[in-house]
Amino acid sequence: MEKPLIFRNGLAAQESSGASRQAFEAIAEVQQKATVRDWYVTQPDHARVSGQIAAAFDSRKVPNLNEAVVRAIAMHDIGWMPYDGDLSSPRPPQEIASGEALSFANTEAEMFLPAWLGSIQAAQSTGALGGLLVSAHLARLTHPYLERGAGSPEQRAQVEQFLYREAARVEHLLPLAGLPLEEVEALIGVLQFCDLASLYLCANPASPVELPQTLNGSRVQFCFEQGSYRMRPNLLDYVLVAEILCALCGWTSGAGDCAGEDSVSTKPAAADALSVFTHSLAYSLAQMSAWRMEARVAATTLPPIFPGKNLKGKALGEVSKSKSRSKSES
Repeated sequence: MEKPLIFRNGLAAQESSGASRQAFEAIAEVQQKATVRDWYVTQPDHARVSGQIAAAFDSRKVPNLNEAVVRAIAMHDIGWMPYDGDLSSPRPPQEIASGEALSFANTEAEMFLPAWLGSIQAAQSTGALGGLLVSAHLARLTHPYLERGAGSPEQRAQVEQFLYREAARVEHLLPLAGLPLEEVEALIGVLQFCDLASLYLCANPASPVELPQTLNGSRVQFCFEQGSYRMRPNLLDYVLVAEILCALCGWTSGAGDCAGEDSVSTKPAAADALSVFTHSLAYSLAQMSAWRMEARVAATTLPPIFPGKNLKGKALGEVSKSKSRSKSES
């Protein structure tokens, strides 16, 4: 079974350098350059870090994050468990036909759609609002896929069917969510922010980054400086110590467990066995004080999940809107 992991740029975090970049661009570059011999983080462990970030927000700056919503955010990628495992049982990475390491950035619809459905169903167990947020978040991720014409016609059709089904789910859950549409929209943005911030911490790109979501009236930048990750402006209620659980695929002769990166061989020798080694990193995420951006980035936000107040059949963007119009006209 294929495993779409999050590859990491080295084990230890490094001082940020260079101009600020759009966050996903910097993260995707790490994935593109990764090999199966690099450190990686599983999707469920990345989602757990997302939940830690959500739990640490100052409620005066980022409201409506109750315990159930935080749990849903922490579960937003748990549907990848059958593919990735987690740190208790991580699975070794694989290469795709092009020779690239298989990561979350280059998976196909046959894999990500079942994983997404599992994540949505798990999040919905926290309540209607949790299921709605994760459904809407994952539906938004299909927009770039469809717009660039990725995949085969059959795969794009599968993605469109996913959108139609999730549009019906959102329409059903929205009246049960207990919040007005505008506040639901804001929480979808918070989930997207936590997802991308966690990906930044897990992938460990060398450059400082800016996230496209606007929280508390501004965009947020991240960097690693003087032993800590820094957030500017600060949105947290306390200094968060995030534990990043990393794994490495290597070969060992069976003489004992490997405890660190230097003790793992990434090339097999005779009679060696393929093993997965794990390592836990703990970094604080604190307010960014003295650090200054070298360059601002012109990031764009993702299109809203709700194109208008009339939600019937329109909840998930233009694909769903056109489908609904043709259905109502028939």
